[in-house]
Amino acid sequence: MQDILLIDDSVSDRMLIKQAFDLTCADVRLHNAEDGEQGLAALEECPGIRLVLLDLNMPGMDGLEFLESLAPETRACTAVLVLSSSQLPDDIHEAYQAGVNAYIPKPLDFDGYVQIAQGVQQCWLQTARLPPPERCVAR
Repeated sequence: MQDILLIDDSVSDRMLIKQAFDLTCADVRLHNAEDGEQGLAALEECPGIRLVLLDLNMPGMDGLEFLESLAPETRACTAVLVLSSSQLPDDIHEAYQAGVNAYIPKPLDFDGYVQIAQGVQQCWLQTARLPPPERCVAR
C-alpha cells in the first residue's frame, strides 16, 4: 500500500481526487489535510508518506509556506507535486524555486482527475524510485 498525502482546502477537489485514485490505483491510501499545518502534522503521524499532492492557495498555511516549513530530512524523503488551479508563471516559478518535483494544473472535469491519478501512479508510484522508509531519518 502506497501512502499519499493530499493537502487541499477544497472539499470538492479532495473528493474528486479520492474518487479518481479509488478508480485507478487500488494500492493507494490517501491521507487528507486542509492546509499546510495539517499537512505537517500528517507527515509526523504517518512516516510512510513519500508523496504529497499540494495545493498552493489555501487559507492558513498555504502551499509555499508548507514547503518552506519542511525539515531538510523530510524534504529529502518526500516528493511534492503541486496540484493547483493557478497557471500564473510567477506561481509556477516560485513553486519550483521552493523545491517541488512537478507542477500540475488542476483539471476542469473528473476525467482530468483520472488522467492525473493514472499519471501519478505510472510515473511516481511505478517508475520513479523514492527513498524507502527505513532509509529516511525519523521526522
